Amino acid sequence: MDHAKLQATAMAIGGIYATAQREQALWFIMDAYKKELKRQVRKVLTEHGVAEAKAIRDAVEEFAVHAYAGKH
Repeated sequence: MDHAKLQATAMAIGGIYATAQREQALWFIMDAYKKELKRQVRKVLTEHGVAEAKAIRDAVEEFAVHAYAGKH
């Protein structure tokens, strides 16, 4: 994957979690909301041709929970 495509993927995923934080600040403790975010992230990864979308999606969620939950 080239740098531009990787950067576009990261920005799209960042946008998903930034929107979640704006709309529902405690999204990281809401299982249904997290499940929807994971679905959105997997879709972005798949659309951008990222291999191992499920594993990466799970790692992204782990990072996002750590990054955003630490603010509360």
